[in-house]
Amino acid sequence: MKKIYALLLIFSFHDLTAQTKLHVFKITPSVKADVEKVANDYYSHFDYLKGEQIDETAQSIEYRCKLLPQGALESTITEFKNQQNVYSWQAVMLNTEDFNKAEKKYKELYKQLDGSSFMLHGSKSTI
Repeated sequence: MKKIYALLLIFSFHDLTAQTKLHVFKITPSVKADVEKVANDYYSHFDYLKGEQIDETAQSIEYRCKLLPQGALESTITEFKNQQNVYSWQAVMLNTEDFNKAEKKYKELYKQLDGSSFMLHGSKSTI
């Protein structure tokens, strides 16, 4: 009987010490959900994400995007006038001259999006 109590005490102590370590894990926010929202709005020509017009040239109109992905500095949508229903979306994630910082940021974003699957426009899953 003493052995059972000893085992229960050991397992209880182990469980209590394990609980204190849970908050140590660093949870990095992901851009995956934001990219999925942008991809879903592509089929409606970014109508829900187009913000105010920033610039207009003979070839294109540039809009501010209402959705700023996690960690992005800016986000824009470009409509190309010469081609029917052709749009482009971009987000500036880092602005630096330091190659090592840029490489680190690229790898971080790649890990977040690598192998992601999205449900686009009610269709089957797209990877």
